[in-house]
Amino acid sequence: KWGSSSKVLCTLLLMTHADEQNFVLAIARPEDAKDIAAAQEAGWRLYPNVSVGLTMEDIDAKKFGSSEHIEKWEDALKKLDQNKRIWVVRNNVRAVGFSCGIKNGEQRELKAIYVLPSYHGTGTGQRLMEVALQWLEADSHNVSVWVLRHNERAIAFYRKHGFVETGKTA
Repeated sequence: KWGSSSKVLCTLLLMTHADEQNFVLAIARPEDAKDIAAAQEAGWRLYPNVSVGLTMEDIDAKKFGSSEHIEKWEDALKKLDQNKRIWVVRNNVRAVGFSCGIKNGEQRELKAIYVLPSYHGTGTGQRLMEVALQWLEADSHNVSVWVLRHNERAIAFYRKHGFVETGKTA
């Protein structure tokens, strides 16, 4: 588990990818569910690790692209409220990444950030992190996030944004 009390100063709403498409950061809608599931699956497919018991077969078993999984995302997106937010970054065609934050009293949790691998390094994850931390009020609350211990890329990303390892495990 990781925590942060770093301050977020601003959120940029427009981004540009190498091909100069406009990218928009927005609250996710039910019609984004398929793209969200695709980004989630693509993220998981980057990090199988037999030494920690996570194989491609385990990832396949999650059935991220199944109609049931997509329907769960659609339902979640219909039920967003003042305590749960999901944001997406969209290009002209689809959502290419998403983040999710939850407030539970004084507790704040960054539930997820996923970006399609072809958009890594474009600032997409940065924008999703900024909007989530701003909404989670990271300047006045500790924010936690759970990450697989072998996901070194994500751990480096969280460290870059002020998160520190707490030593808690699940």
